[in-house]
Amino acid sequence: MIKGNNMMNARNSQELESKKEGTVPMPRETVAVIPDISDSVLHRFKANNILLLNMSILRSDGNITESSYCYNGITVKGFGQLEAVPKLLIKEGKTPDIIIILASAATRKEVDFSIQSEDSTIAKRGSAVDFFKEQIAEASGNSVSFKVVELDKRNASHVEHLKNGENREQELNKKDVVSAVGNVVDIIRLLKRNNEKINLYLDIHGGPREDQVVIEAIINLLAMEDICITDAFSISGGGQNVPIMNVTELFKIFNFVSAMNEFTNFGLGKSIKEYVSGLSREAYEDEFYKEISNGIGRISDALLLCRVNEFESALDSMQKIIEKRDHKIVINDYLDIFIKNIKNNYGILLQKNKRNLQNEVLWAYKKGFYQQCLAIIEAKTPEYVFTNFFEYSETDGVKCEIWNKQNNCREKQISKRYFLNRISRGRCKDSVESQYEYLSKTLLYSKRKINKCKKYEVIDYKLENNRKEKYDIIFYCKFTQGEDFAVFLKEWKVIKEIRNNVMHLREDEKVSINQEKVWVTLTVVHDQIKEYLRLLNKLKI
Repeated sequence: MIKGNNMMNARNSQELESKKEGTVPMPRETVAVIPDISDSVLHRFKANNILLLNMSILRSDGNITESSYCYNGITVKGFGQLEAVPKLLIKEGKTPDIIIILASAATRKEVDFSIQSEDSTIAKRGSAVDFFKEQIAEASGNSVSFKVVELDKRNASHVEHLKNGENREQELNKKDVVSAVGNVVDIIRLLKRNNEKINLYLDIHGGPREDQVVIEAIINLLAMEDICITDAFSISGGGQNVPIMNVTELFKIFNFVSAMNEFTNFGLGKSIKEYVSGLSREAYEDEFYKEISNGIGRISDALLLCRVNEFESALDSMQKIIEKRDHKIVINDYLDIFIKNIKNNYGILLQKNKRNLQNEVLWAYKKGFYQQCLAIIEAKTPEYVFTNFFEYSETDGVKCEIWNKQNNCREKQISKRYFLNRISRGRCKDSVESQYEYLSKTLLYSKRKINKCKKYEVIDYKLENNRKEKYDIIFYCKFTQGEDFAVFLKEWKVIKEIRNNVMHLREDEKVSINQEKVWVTLTVVHDQIKEYLRLLNKLKI
């Protein structure tokens, strides 16, 4: 409200100007000040429909002409462009229960202006925010609540005027903007808590263009909490029969980017599957899109459950799906971007003939998927050792010598399954030197040398008559990097101990690393996987 002296001064000024120009002064109405919903009420307020917008300034002493706006056969009128969307929602039966207004100091400052309709001109004084509230309250029968969030904390009365009477939008304070973003997110989060099902509408055309980044930040933060835009609108300008544009599809970019980030960086497929299911019916009913959705689900599930074989199988299936893309008509460009992202993200892992232990562990390590690293190492290292370091055939197994207690020796083939089972259970109790002595030669070891090392050579072996006896078993090895291999085996056993500690929730137990007992922390896991990769790369197999 304007104080008496100020009102008198304003009227005297008008009368002086009028006498100069020979015109009759026009009485000036004060815009009604509608209070915001209080914080105490907001905490229990139930809102089905929420509208978020960024307020624009009024031109001081400017004449604002009534414009008309149209959308799907519906026409609404308003003195400001920001009136169009809420009035449209009211006519569509989607009246906002609350309108959240992002307002700079310039939009909160009282100014003089005039509104012109077909049959009258009315002089007014008030802020852009209050004038907007007044118009929407009248259109809705006072059924809409308002909540103003200040984009800056400056006193509105200190906002500078230009010579032509227009308020100057000044650069916003970074701290104020961050605070405003947080306040809006908190308000919408609170409203969602009060009413699980909400419709969030957005009008994006208001406010200075540089302030639109604030809206984008809010949308991204809300998307992280599964709060998405129901509909977004924009308007190109004023005039008659100006179209109101539904730009919701543009804002699906935020959902898409967020979903793509979740999948590529965290292995989560839920959001990208929801994005695919939200495509047009033409796209979603296409077999290719169903395959993409299912393929994403398989990869995500396999990663989260640390199922290595299923992960590899899902990658093979995804590669086949991607190959089909070359023969499809492009229906959705975003999905094309996503497929390119999958290719870039998974790279060589999509090529079955090039995928191996090293590049799988390295991929998971770079992603920070340490649990998955441990699972891959556990599942694939025995096979790696079997195929690269011991003489074997796929049909007969591993070539070895078996010595009984009477020092009788005979050549034998141990099945691949039995070998993998035994080597994966080997315990790392011996020194690197003793492992090196046992594993570094390409020739057969003598009985005398074997007795110096009790690593893999003493195992249970079941005879044909099912009598279980202990035998010394000597393997044929085919490598020349015995010392490196022995160190690698030792590190592998450390990784196995760490995995058992993590998987079996042995939080009160330490693991042995370099003859020192340490607690299993994320740093320890990170460092040991890094060391495993270093040693694996050093073997150059």
